[in-house]
Amino acid sequence: FLPLRISDFKDRERAFVKIQDGCNNFCSYCKVPLVRGKSRSRSLAEIVAEVERLTHRGFKEVVLTGICLGSYHYRSFDLVAVLSALENIKGEFRIRLSSIEPQLISNDLIGRIADSEKICPHLHIPLQSGDNVILRRLF
Repeated sequence: FLPLRISDFKDRERAFVKIQDGCNNFCSYCKVPLVRGKSRSRSLAEIVAEVERLTHRGFKEVVLTGICLGSYHYRSFDLVAVLSALENIKGEFRIRLSSIEPQLISNDLIGRIADSEKICPHLHIPLQSGDNVILRRLF
């Protein structure tokens, strides 16, 4: 990841923090893996430091983003570990997840969200189709 140090989103209360990039799925309809490369994740320490910096600057909400957010994995840390670490940051702010694929939503993730006072109980789930035949062809 390039060290982009965005410290201000003028007149905004929501800051966006990219924690993951790339994708390993190679779905038939998608060029993301060809353009963005394989999935890679930022270190937990970098993410915590950036969120601390942003919340101390007054941002009331931090949105975690990634091309394939649910596939976040850095060393032994997964997305649930990131959320747990961010919840320990002092201050009043919300944590929101950007789009997350339904097959990457685990029971642990749902439990972490349900038990949290900081994580917004909302998931944006991308839907490609409601038809099983079409879905099989996509993947």
